[in-house]
Amino acid sequence: MHRRGWRLVSSVLMVTLAFVFRIRNLGEASLWTDEGGTIFAVRQPASGMINYLLDDAVHPPLFFFIQKTALGLGVSEFVLRWPAAMFGVLSVAATMRVGREWLGRSPALVGAVFLALTPYAAWYSREVRMYTLVMLLSLGAMWAFGRLLTSTRRTETVLFTLLSTSLYTTHYFGLYAPLIQFVYLLITFRQNHRILVRWLICQVMASLAIGAWLAMQYSYGVTLKITWIQYPNPTALLGTLVQFTTGGSAAWQWVAGSLCGVIAALGVWSVRKQWAMWLVVLWICLPMLVTYAISLRRPLYVDRYFLSSLPPLMLAMAAGVVHLGRLNRLAGITLVVAIALLMTQQTVSGNAIYRENWRGASQFLVAHEQEGDQLLRRSVYYRAMDYYYYGALDIKSMDVEWQVPSLLPSSGRLWLFYIENEAHHGSRDAMLVDLYHQAPDLSTLDWLKRIEPYLQEWREFDGVNVLLYDFSMKAPQ
Repeated sequence: MHRRGWRLVSSVLMVTLAFVFRIRNLGEASLWTDEGGTIFAVRQPASGMINYLLDDAVHPPLFFFIQKTALGLGVSEFVLRWPAAMFGVLSVAATMRVGREWLGRSPALVGAVFLALTPYAAWYSREVRMYTLVMLLSLGAMWAFGRLLTSTRRTETVLFTLLSTSLYTTHYFGLYAPLIQFVYLLITFRQNHRILVRWLICQVMASLAIGAWLAMQYSYGVTLKITWIQYPNPTALLGTLVQFTTGGSAAWQWVAGSLCGVIAALGVWSVRKQWAMWLVVLWICLPMLVTYAISLRRPLYVDRYFLSSLPPLMLAMAAGVVHLGRLNRLAGITLVVAIALLMTQQTVSGNAIYRENWRGASQFLVAHEQEGDQLLRRSVYYRAMDYYYYGALDIKSMDVEWQVPSLLPSSGRLWLFYIENEAHHGSRDAMLVDLYHQAPDLSTLDWLKRIEPYLQEWREFDGVNVLLYDFSMKAPQ
């Protein structure tokens, strides 16, 4: 078979592999809170969706418009997750293309295998969020930038501008792409100073859409709602590497992830094209390093925000094992197989993304609710409950509609839903402490403590707690 035939066969095999791992049991798990927020937004009219996103003040709108068009296919979990899964599959194909042009055929093929199997890429291809679209568009923008360095054709310029525009309007962390490119142009200024003006013009054009969105956001008067992010610990950078390669945080995974980092460093060192080496290094490192530095003052560091750096990391690891394979063919093959098996095992057995079983919790409520019951949830942002609950009760939220009663009701029942801190899983006493810990910002701590004796039932559904308070029964002494 000639070279083009092998290239076609390998591409089909990689896309098929990625497809299988992303489509497997796609609709089995319940939507979790963030997915519920996506569905709540896209099921509204376009104007309502835009207002919701402006009020939420976390994400630009492109992914939500794309997801909204998919509603015509259905509203099952499988159908809703389909776009993100396809973006994940296309990212594997795009990684092969970038890897082949930058590093060569062998690193491209191995890098595509790694991206198809690595837990974070597979997991985030299986939820109704924008992260795989960011990864795909980042690959496209960086590939087009590489073309811009060597071509003066108008089509290359237009393609680069369109891909960059799409990336910036999908996620704010997509704005790291122009920073990576600018730093690269500074490092290689002597060779690439002639394209600087053209690149700047492209960036100005690509920034118009996100600039207009930010202007709307500013006029809306809502600040960024990401106060839940914690300050990063000193091992956050290494922890991201471990998560990206092994999908966990056990001691052996830290060792395995660190070894993968060494292989990636070896791969970068072995890259023969210096321009490709610099782009890969900056693409992997710059977003994490800058975000870590900023997060020492204003926390922004979250592993999934760096998924656009996952393809170059997989390509760097691939270049490392290919280099080792040139020194010792058996060692290289063994290492590829070992990494692939490790990733496969973690991808299949892990469940890092789906954190909450809102489906089961809502079904339990529908089966046991009674006329006259009250239904209260900890936060209005538990939007997955809106997707699943079709009972007769009105849903009220502590942080929106609920008014703390001055007196306890003499009869009736109250259902309370809230997401439990993982550290308190499995213990009723710890669960109640966790609930009270969440309450002071709502001035409900004393009220919650007073109704604790009326707690008649407590059920856990993978992170979702369902509490039933029955005031018609005499409280225990």
